[in-house]
Amino acid sequence: MTKAIGRPGDSAAVRALRLDDVIATYLVDGVLAMRPTMFFPGIPREYWSARPELLAAGGELLMSAGGLLIELDRKVLLIDAGVGTTTTDFAFGSVNCGSMLDVLRGVGRRPENIDVVAFTHLHFDHVGWAFTNGAKTFPNARYVLAAKEFAPYASGTHRADRTTPSPMSRANATATLEMSSYRLFAILWNAVSGATGNGTTTSLISSPCCRTLSR
Repeated sequence: MTKAIGRPGDSAAVRALRLDDVIATYLVDGVLAMRPTMFFPGIPREYWSARPELLAAGGELLMSAGGLLIELDRKVLLIDAGVGTTTTDFAFGSVNCGSMLDVLRGVGRRPENIDVVAFTHLHFDHVGWAFTNGAKTFPNARYVLAAKEFAPYASGTHRADRTTPSPMSRANATATLEMSSYRLFAILWNAVSGATGNGTTTSLISSPCCRTLSR
């Protein structure tokens, strides 16, 4: 019987998955230990009390942070950029991250090798390595975001919260990001990181002209 992955309390691992000529590698950045009643305020406290197996010994909900490296035809795409070098406690829990660039080098790539960085959205655990000391961490990459995701920031209607770091909502981000009319999906992320539940199957249908993912 195959050992389950992504179980509560398991350490995150660097995993690679090949689908036809696509290689997807989960790059671990670190761990988030979140207070479930703060992070999910809509879920009653009793829900967590009845399910201690979902929580760590201190009552935290452990989550892996990182990014997904996609390699195809000598092109290298990074989906999301982790948290960045951060070890801190805050209202939602604690963060211990900062290893993603080391992991990237460990799999034979450097920041300069990334062609495109695609952000699914702009929360802190998805954009942390976007900039380093005000400069792009991935200097040769195009930074891409779905236009609908950035629209609230561009219009000034975004409600400020603690999940979006200020560098991604200031003018430098506006100048750096390219807008796309397409929404990015995380099917590959789920397959590689083990984030999906049991019974989920991801398959690749490929032809000389196109390919699609289904589950």
